[in-house]
Amino acid sequence: MVLVLQGEAWTLSNCLYKYIMRSGVSSDLFLCRKMKSAIIQGYKGSFHDQAARQLLGLDNEVIFAESFESQIRRFQNSGIGDYAVIAIENSIAGTILQNYNLLRNYNVHVIGECYLKIEHQLMALPNQALNDIRLIRSHPMAIRQCYKFLNTLDHVKIEETEDTALSAIQIRESNLEGVAAIASHLAAEQNELHILQSNIQDQDYNYTRFFLVSREPKLWPRANKASIWCTLDHTPGSLSKLLSKIGNSDINLSQIHSYPVMENPGTYFFHLDLEFENLELYEKSKSEFKKLCMSYGELGIYEGRTIQDYIMSEKERI
Repeated sequence: MVLVLQGEAWTLSNCLYKYIMRSGVSSDLFLCRKMKSAIIQGYKGSFHDQAARQLLGLDNEVIFAESFESQIRRFQNSGIGDYAVIAIENSIAGTILQNYNLLRNYNVHVIGECYLKIEHQLMALPNQALNDIRLIRSHPMAIRQCYKFLNTLDHVKIEETEDTALSAIQIRESNLEGVAAIASHLAAEQNELHILQSNIQDQDYNYTRFFLVSREPKLWPRANKASIWCTLDHTPGSLSKLLSKIGNSDINLSQIHSYPVMENPGTYFFHLDLEFENLELYEKSKSEFKKLCMSYGELGIYEGRTIQDYIMSEKERI
């Protein structure tokens, strides 16, 4: 899908275009200039690859990095990719705290987010049936999320690998018979593998939240969320005072995490997601928040999304 806004061509995934048009929400977060690139952690066909396509459209280039640290370092220091797309939390496994640390340390900026439903497929070479499989390979997180299904298979060995999509790639490249991978539908499609069993995950509502990251901050017209970090002095009630100030400002605290300051044991960074009705409300309150903090910074200000948004859009498509 290509849209023309203010005389310029933009790309948008068809699925999100339909959702955005139906729901009436702003399309700011899901529009990127035509033929931009994004660097991700992982391999072709990974869930990061899917998220980048969801955020940027199917026609944009995806660049692959071996680790989150390598991804953000190459993005910021070497100028690789126009954007970075990085996982930040999963509805089952929880928050990836080290990625908050990377975003803060490399001084990059969150400009959007999306949620991707994680659906695991069991796949193998086209001539294989489930009874032929003796080994199933995947990332340990995917294996844990498919435990109930895997527990019904007495004749197979389970092997952990570094990436779901890489497991699928290796089956195709090495023509591995008797071996199956747990990976995304996209990985099966791109590697021409046969799906032996669909949606084998234990929990149907399994979503991962991804950030869209830029080198420069961007303010969208409908920005309603800020991901911030701060440090507080080590005195009784310092965190309580900040939380009270946030609540009294008619700003919703939707998430809070702590991460140790490595250079100063016993001190912590606090990462908070703040939701507000309009940007003016946040900007007006921010100065009061800063007075209660030793240090204060913004990972990004953007238009927020929720898992409920995506669940509702799925129900509407059924």
